[in-house]
Amino acid sequence: KGWLSSYYEWILTKLFEIKENKIWIKEEIKNYYLIIDEINRWNISKIFGELITLLEADKRLWEENEIITKLPYSKEDFWIPSNLYIVATMNTSDKSIVSLDTALRRRFWFKEMLPDYSLPNLNKNIEWINLAQLLQKINNRIEYLIDKDHLIWHSYFLKTDNILDIKLVIYNEILPLLEEYFYWEEEKIRKVLWKSLFKTKQFNNNLFENKSDFENDENQYEINEDLNNEEFINALKNIIKSNEED
Repeated sequence: KGWLSSYYEWILTKLFEIKENKIWIKEEIKNYYLIIDEINRWNISKIFGELITLLEADKRLWEENEIITKLPYSKEDFWIPSNLYIVATMNTSDKSIVSLDTALRRRFWFKEMLPDYSLPNLNKNIEWINLAQLLQKINNRIEYLIDKDHLIWHSYFLKTDNILDIKLVIYNEILPLLEEYFYWEEEKIRKVLWKSLFKTKQFNNNLFENKSDFENDENQYEINEDLNNEEFINALKNIIKSNEED
């Protein structure tokens, strides 16, 4: 138990007192929240086990179908009070959600959180580039080519204050994401962004012994990091003003 024993033993004592006296005044009892980040990466069956049933609202302490179970090792009674709320997050683009325990899906209320383009730190102009419009256009194309579970979150652009910041976000954060989304599909990455952000990859003509071996009808592309600020700004402007099919 260690140094935490003084805390939870006191809590258990108080809970037993309340249960024995049948006193339950919800207005006087504080709510407590357990926040779990990326719950989809857990092994739910190993962590919760049979206790996952106790998460249900009607199985909580003093509810209609109250369940009090015994812990397997200590043999002590265990329950979940009604004033404990479990808030968990997950990234829908993560492939691990496919194997998410169905028992967990039944017991949690899911709320979709989409990028918020109305945030003040996002809805601003940098060198005539509106960040909200830029992100929304990129996400519209991603949703069309894949689905809305892979939309790029607004947090990437919230701390950008100048064109250099935007370059770092595009080159170092957005592009690696797109490369993961569109593995072996370079052309789709170019469709999401603007073609001038890329350049045709050049190969040495003497790479092969016979020139016929070098013939390749499909061009390969790489990010064009040689763009100056003006060229980069124009590329972003074209992303914003272009039609979705461009």
